[in-house]
Amino acid sequence: MSWPKVPFGKLCKLINGKAYKSSDWSSKGLPIIRIQNLNDHEKTFNYWDGPLSNQVLVKNSDVLLAWSGTPGTSFGTHIWNRGDAVLNQHIFRVDLDSNSVSKRWTIFTINQQLYKLIGQSHGGVGLKHVTKGMVESLEIPLPPLAEQRRIVAIMDKADAIRRKRKQAIKLADAFLRATFLDMFGDPVTNPKGWPIKPLSKLCDVRDGTHDSPKYVRDGFPLITSKNVKNGNLDFSDVNLISEADFLQINKRSAVDVGDIIMPMIGTIGNPVLVETSTKFAIKNVALIKFAKASVRKEYILHLLRSGYFEWIIQRSNRGGTQKFIALKDIRSFPIPVPDEKSQQRFSSLCMKLKKLKAKEDELNSDSSSCFNSLTQRAFQGGL
Repeated sequence: MSWPKVPFGKLCKLINGKAYKSSDWSSKGLPIIRIQNLNDHEKTFNYWDGPLSNQVLVKNSDVLLAWSGTPGTSFGTHIWNRGDAVLNQHIFRVDLDSNSVSKRWTIFTINQQLYKLIGQSHGGVGLKHVTKGMVESLEIPLPPLAEQRRIVAIMDKADAIRRKRKQAIKLADAFLRATFLDMFGDPVTNPKGWPIKPLSKLCDVRDGTHDSPKYVRDGFPLITSKNVKNGNLDFSDVNLISEADFLQINKRSAVDVGDIIMPMIGTIGNPVLVETSTKFAIKNVALIKFAKASVRKEYILHLLRSGYFEWIIQRSNRGGTQKFIALKDIRSFPIPVPDEKSQQRFSSLCMKLKKLKAKEDELNSDSSSCFNSLTQRAFQGGL
């Protein structure tokens, strides 16, 4: 079945938000909706406490479209459900012709075609925006309203499965954090009285190069803080170095599976357990090796990911315009050392949850493939 495609501007009126300056912000009044408030409900609001006559007001169930920011994270359509608010710039309030198109169909069709908008976007590296005309000219398929609602109901069920699987992974992480505190206590106060030893007495602690080797087209990855994201290694935009530079760096700081690496500059902390066999070198990154360690790597990893690390670095951070931590500070990091039996129990739990998360990731990938297949069929009128 083939549906007509209609320019989005024929189905709605786009109203852009206002440009609020920091001097306009207040601690009371109506929340100012910024793009970060659309993408992360935990982000705090700024407020507008002035007259409302010239503001763009937003109410529950209004459709909002973010048209500027970082591709992949900022752009997108949303249904607002957090109460009365005023709208910041770079977001359209989308006033729809409810006789022709439903809100949920709008969200579905626009978000599935964001790549078209982003492909037309202007701006510098990492920050893009589209014009009102570009959004209005975007063509969306337009089946009858009853068909829109039927298809959206199917897609919502498929999307709910994906969201539940992602939530299950988050719950597993939260459970592990809670178990860590239950087993070992708050490391800041050390209520269980574990003996304290510097990290260097428990593990082999080194760092990578602090020089800047020449980047090449084909070579070995050089991991820096930019490649450590959310507890994982990201090789998507990694710089490459020659074999000679790789071997020179790795004379002192060769990284092996089972090591922990941790940025020392910029976003310090954020430790990663190395689980890839990909060979790489490190720059401005600490390396913790466990070949002859007297503690379990799972215990150290979760200790470094806890608020305890933040508490310690507040005392040792040498940052000026850019945060950094010295190797000697990491080596002297005071570690509460639980008994071996407790560490072993925690390590076993980590391995069990790792297997469960791997299975959930696999199922989540299958769910995403199913959802993408349904999306294509929906756009082709095959649902």
